Amino acid sequence: MLRFCAMILGTVILWLCAAGISCSANDPSEAYVKYLATLESAKSIKDISSCLSSARLKELDMQDREKAFKEMKSRAPVDLFIVNRIPDGKDMRLIVVGKEKLTKKECKGSVTMVLENGYWKIGREFYQSK
Repeated sequence: MLRFCAMILGTVILWLCAAGISCSANDPSEAYVKYLATLESAKSIKDISSCLSSARLKELDMQDREKAFKEMKSRAPVDLFIVNRIPDGKDMRLIVVGKEKLTKKECKGSVTMVLENGYWKIGREFYQSK
């Protein structure tokens, strides 16, 4: 039953993101799941900009944005599970496990979620293969 509910929730989130609804959410875990769904269907960095913190967007301005976008898209984990949430001042760090999209190797990571204007956004992501 729990797996069915998670599947329905994922489908609804994918539909909302495809409909152009913002990635912003009141819960950091929900915001991250929405970001991954939006990233999967995104065609350019503009499609995910509402998911990213202002600091992350400034960082991307310093880089080749489309190259960075392609890398973000190719490195996004699949079969993701959020295994822990660690408060870090006003931010929240998510500890996640999943699989690399290309190699299907297991990976573990940390995602810093930043609260901006009442919504959770992606600050930093780090993944490492096991």
